Amino acid sequence: MTTPVSSIIDKELYPSETMRVLSFFLDGRFEEVLVKTGHKFYGSQQSFLNEGYYCKDLKILPDNISKVHADMIFDCVIYNHEEAHGRVASQASDIFHIPRLLIQHFGPVGNIVPKLEGNIVFVHDVIRKQFGHDDGEVIPYGIEVPKYNDGERDIDVLIHGKFVQADYALITRVQEMQFKTEVYGDNPGISEEIHEAELNEKMSQTKVFLNLSNNISIPNSALRAMAHGCAVVSNENPITPELFEDCGVIVNKLKDFAPAINKVIDNNWKELGRVGRNIIIDNHTMEDVVSLWKDKLLELGQGIYTR
Repeated sequence: MTTPVSSIIDKELYPSETMRVLSFFLDGRFEEVLVKTGHKFYGSQQSFLNEGYYCKDLKILPDNISKVHADMIFDCVIYNHEEAHGRVASQASDIFHIPRLLIQHFGPVGNIVPKLEGNIVFVHDVIRKQFGHDDGEVIPYGIEVPKYNDGERDIDVLIHGKFVQADYALITRVQEMQFKTEVYGDNPGISEEIHEAELNEKMSQTKVFLNLSNNISIPNSALRAMAHGCAVVSNENPITPELFEDCGVIVNKLKDFAPAINKVIDNNWKELGRVGRNIIIDNHTMEDVVSLWKDKLLELGQGIYTR
């Protein structure tokens, strides 16, 4: 059984630059970055006391990801959803006597802003501000920066994501206009998902990415499109103004989307796209983000457990 003494003795006897991280995630966006750090990850999408599996969205588990098994010792625990995993992460922290870290990747839900305490990393400065953390640490999503296509682009508008019913009317209206529009994502009756490499190729041929994300998390597809030099036309929500005001147009009425797209395509999509690409290069490159997470997990794993 793991005790405070056994945890301390283990760290003294087996100092390592490779942390053993117990982790709980809801999707593959974080795993794709964290597995590149070289640290060793263990986890389950079930309760950590039950056998489960890790990062279901990755088709092949990297070598530094393993299932949890009995009598293991860990250096730290990380999770990315307080409501879903906060209790079990706290339980794991107490049982294994290790520090824990919350990755806060979305803003407050509704009008109530919960108080977040302990070790926290925010994925964007706008989310940090929404929770009132003046000095909270920010490590953004890591984005692979592709070669820039400076030639002709034959897709006017690209739409990619998981849509809600309210989006369908707008998608149909855009498709009916003179724009060459392509729509992808797992949306039965509307669009189908495409392979990652094919999506990257589509983005490299696109002028404007239409962001319809209505939730309060960072729209990863839009960031990837920015890396390809696409301008962004986006709906307005608490997240989008700070994300896209320098590299696109924010729209808050359905009737204004088509004129906004038309104006950007006719006038300055390339200029806005270059600004967006530079934002990714300056803040989100995979190499820089992996380095930040490698150091953060090392710092966390060598820290002191407190209840």
